[in-house]
Amino acid sequence: MPITQYVNRRYLSEIASRVNDRVQHIILQYRGDLDAQLLELSDYIIIKASSNVFQSQDLNNILAKHQVDEVIITGFNAEYCCLFIAVVGIDRGYKITYIEDATASVNNGDTYEMLGLDIVDFVGCILD
Repeated sequence: MPITQYVNRRYLSEIASRVNDRVQHIILQYRGDLDAQLLELSDYIIIKASSNVFQSQDLNNILAKHQVDEVIITGFNAEYCCLFIAVVGIDRGYKITYIEDATASVNNGDTYEMLGLDIVDFVGCILD
């Protein structure tokens, strides 16, 4: 199963009023193939080499060039990649927006011996 983190135009347009005109569409791909529509809508594509996407000098250059101060996180494996990206982003001074409706996990509460745990919601609560 491909694991891809992306921000698409629909979610960006919902928050555009508070972000500003410096918003760029960046796809962070870990592995797998990207949907053709995502490729068409993307301004940049960054290949993720680890759960800490901020290790990518290409991404850091793009964020600095466009004076980005807010990072919007969506993707797969909320309790791993999404959470770690958020923590590192906060540490680097970015405002973090985590969109639960555009985030998922392959795991569930049984995985962590916590019956009924909604992992995506749990990560959202941590980041609030």
